[in-house]
Amino acid sequence: MKVLLLKNVEDLGLGGDVCDVSRGYARNFLFPRKLALKATKSSLLMADRLHKKALEEQKKINSEAEFLAEKISGHVCEIICSTDDDGHLYGSVSERTISEKLVEAGFDVDSGHVLLHEHIKVIGEFIVPIKVYGDIRAEMKIIVKSDNKNVVIVKPKTEPVVKEEVSAPAEDESPGNDSKAEKVLEGLHTIEKSEEPAEPTETEEKPEDEVKGGE
Repeated sequence: MKVLLLKNVEDLGLGGDVCDVSRGYARNFLFPRKLALKATKSSLLMADRLHKKALEEQKKINSEAEFLAEKISGHVCEIICSTDDDGHLYGSVSERTISEKLVEAGFDVDSGHVLLHEHIKVIGEFIVPIKVYGDIRAEMKIIVKSDNKNVVIVKPKTEPVVKEEVSAPAEDESPGNDSKAEKVLEGLHTIEKSEEPAEPTETEEKPEDEVKGGE
C-alpha cells in the first residue's frame, strides 16, 4: 500500500515521501497517529510542501540527536551483579538491564536501541553501541562489577612491544673488534700466499734438458 508521509518517521522516510507499507502498518500505526495519508492524486499535491518542511525539521532532529549521543558517550554505566568467585554472572546483563540504567540516569533510551552483540556474562568493562536516532550512534562504557567479595580478578599480563629486529652479524661490530677482523684478514692472506707455487731458486737443480742444452 502506498502512503504519503505527513511527518518524518524514523527508519521509514521524511514528510512528503511516498512509501510502500503493509496495510496493517498503515491502518494500525501511521493513520491513527496522523503520520501519513493514502497516496492519491489530491494528496500528492502536498508532497513538495511537506518535504521542504520535513527537511527543516530533520536538521533540528539530527542536531539534537548528535548532542544526546555525545552525552550518552560520556556517561559511564556501572552495574553490580551476583557472580561466582571467577567473576561469571548468575544470569546476564541484557539490553533491558542497560536501558533501565540509562533511564535512571535521565536518558530515555528504549531497550531496542541498545545494540548488544550478545548478553554480558562476565565482569569487566565493555563498550556498547546505543542507537540514538536513525544512523546516529553513541558508544557508552559499561562497567560490570561483582557483589562477591571473594571474586578473583585475574589481570591480563601486559605483553611487551616487540619491534622487528634486523638480523645482527655473528661478531660484534663495535670499534674494539676491528683488530680481530684485521687479524682474520691477515691470516687469510697468509694462507693464500702459502698455496701459491714457489718459484725455483738458483740452487735448485735444473732439468736435464736445460743441462744438455748448456753443454
